[in-house]
Amino acid sequence: MREKLPFPWPPKVRDVLAATVCGAAVLVVIILVVAFVLSANSGNRPRQREPEPDHRTEEEILRPAAVVAERWVLNHLLAPSTATIHPARLHSRVRVEQFSYIFAVEVDAQNAFGAMLRKTFYVAVRRGVAIAGGESARDVRALVGW
Repeated sequence: MREKLPFPWPPKVRDVLAATVCGAAVLVVIILVVAFVLSANSGNRPRQREPEPDHRTEEEILRPAAVVAERWVLNHLLAPSTATIHPARLHSRVRVEQFSYIFAVEVDAQNAFGAMLRKTFYVAVRRGVAIAGGESARDVRALVGW
């Protein structure tokens, strides 16, 4: 029978070499797993939905926004109980974003001295929320950044 030849390196070197080989194998496996996970997830990004077409008429879209503008004006008057609001009219449609408008709202209301005055307020409405208002359309555009 043949006798096994002893391993040519001393035991300490053999242990260090075995640990290094095991460590390298584990590192390669980790790198392969990470690469696989990254490549598998690269195609699963959620797609952005395209906005659904709005089948409402322009009146159905603008009327709720005009009501929001009228309420903004009432909230910023000194004597809202004395106010007579004339229907809000569309001052301009802003092209920055869909559903962005500036309304001109005329109101008859008492001032701090009790005199009835007619004023025009301009109110910026975006997606049903009043975001700015004032007595000048230019100032409102500057406030909003349109």
